[in-house]
Formats: sequence, C-alpha cells, structure tokens
Amino acid sequence: MALISSPLIGAYSVTSPYIFLSSLSETGIQDLPELRTAPLLLVMGMISIHVFILWSINIGLLKLTDSVNERIQPVVRIFASYAIVLILVSMAISAGGPLQRHDFGLMRYYPIIGSITNNTFVLLLLYLVVRNQEKAQLQIKNAALKMSELNKKLELLLQQVQPHFLFNALATLKMLIVKDREKASQYTSRLSGFLRDSLTSDTSMLATVKEEIDRLENYIALQKMRFGDAFEYKSSISADFYEKKLPGFSLQALAENALKHNNFSEDEPLLLDYEEKDGLLICSNSFTPTHEKTHNTGLGLSNLKERFTLLGGKPPTIHKNLKDKRFSVILTPLS
Repeated sequence: MALISSPLIGAYSVTSPYIFLSSLSETGIQDLPELRTAPLLLVMGMISIHVFILWSINIGLLKLTDSVNERIQPVVRIFASYAIVLILVSMAISAGGPLQRHDFGLMRYYPIIGSITNNTFVLLLLYLVVRNQEKAQLQIKNAALKMSELNKKLELLLQQVQPHFLFNALATLKMLIVKDREKASQYTSRLSGFLRDSLTSDTSMLATVKEEIDRLENYIALQKMRFGDAFEYKSSISADFYEKKLPGFSLQALAENALKHNNFSEDEPLLLDYEEKDGLLICSNSFTPTHEKTHNTGLGLSNLKERFTLLGGKPPTIHKNLKDKRFSVILTPLS
C-alpha cells in the first residue's frame, strides 16, 4: 500500500509547489536557479519520498503502540504521528539554507500544510488497511469457531454409532447364550476382534468407500455367525469409486437397520445389495418389515442424514418400492 499510494499522493500534491517554483523568476529571485528549473518528476519524486517516510513513521507507531490500551491507542498514535511530522518539518525548514533569506508569502507554510495533509491521507489509508485486516482476521476466527463446533457435532454423532452397534451386538450375544453356547463363545471372540479393529482404525470423520466396504464385510461376517444363510450380501463397485469419501461407518449403519427392521429366514433370505450407479452408491435390501415392536434408538438414518449435512454433502435419499419389496438408500459421495 505504501509503495502504491506514495507516488499517487506525490502526483496529487505536486501541482502547487511546481507552479510556485516555476514562477520564482517572476518574483525577482535570481539566486535559486536550481529551484526555478526543477523538473516536474523530480519534485513529484521528492514528495513521494516524503509520503513514504510518513508511511514508515505511522506503521512504526502502529507497532509501538500495540501494547497500549485499545481505547486510547488511536489517540496516542495520531497525536504522536502529527507531533513527529511537525518536528521533522520544522527541522527541515530550519535547515533550509538560502530559502530562509526570501519571503515566499503564504507559500512558506506549504511544507507544514502539505505534510499535515499528506499525513492525514496516510492515516486514513492505514486505518482502512488495519480495519480490513481486522475484519479478515475476525472472519477467519469465526470460520474456525464454526469448524470447531461442526467437528464437535460430528464427533458426538460418530460416538453414537458404535454404542448403537454395541447395543445390538450385546442383544445378539444374549440370544445366542440362550440358544447355542458354543456359537455364543465364537461370536464373543469375533466381536472382540471386530471392536478391537474398530478402535485401532482411523477414527476420522470421513472414510473411503473401500474402507467402508471393508468395515461392512467384517460386520457381515460377524452377523453370519448369528443368522447363517438367512441373509445374502453382494456389491458391485468399481476400483475408481473406492476412492470416493463417505461419513465413517455409513454402510455398517445401513446394514444394521436392514437386519433390525426386516423379517427374514433361510427360506426367504434378506438380500443386501451395494451398487455403484451414475456416481452414486445405491444401498438396497429386500423389504419385508417386521411387525414386532423393537426398541428403536432413532440413531440410524437420522444420524446418517445429519452427518452428511454437517459435512456439506447431500443428505441420503430414501426409496421404498412396496411393489418390488425393495428399500433403497442412495448415497452421494462427498468427494
């Protein structure tokens, strides 16, 4: 800003002194030929340097008064700025040499008036620059606070997912203990391994489709111990699509919902189908809703919708096809 504004203010301020210097010959002053013939660019250059010095003084004062009380800081800085400028101009006039022998009329006040005017321009520009910087910093700070709040919400939502799974897993274990103790023991070992892998895996808010499919297949392997051939799973996803991102534990949550809210058996198995189509991930299952009352924590689809929204994505779209008995959740990857 200082480098740009200094020559601009210099060009603006050069008119009066240049006209004055050009008219010295008309005043009968003959002993200052170097001033009478001073080129326009030279005069403008001198004033530009003068303005640049004003910039340096005010920027220095801005840093020096940084620790001063915010209420009185502007007053102290402005007062100090004008005081320093007036002292320097007075010293320059006193060292003026031949100029002091002549009476230039009102023009003798030009150095003082010009310096005060230029310093006022510099102070106003500096004020605008500082205000813009403060505004930008405030916006960055607010954005950081919003991001922090967003991360906290996502963490809370993500923390709900695993307890939701654990609740269902313990209910399954309880049933297996009653029906088949040996299978219950195997299930417990498999469950501990699954939980250990979940705890040691990346717990970031986002996961690749490949990571989600791996988690899903581990979960399905666990559920196979309970249901056997009562449900089937298949996926049709290209290698390129594997790098897309989803909220963590999305596919597992959808599989849990399907297993929890549908009737199925070995004679009429539940089909879980995960298919990539037109840049979307279509998660479908056969739709045979159970009429039994189950404890619903309300964390499945609503949790997933909220996480997609908080991460700036499109919420999942839900389709129920009663004719074909299909329930589908369409996911739009986040990247």
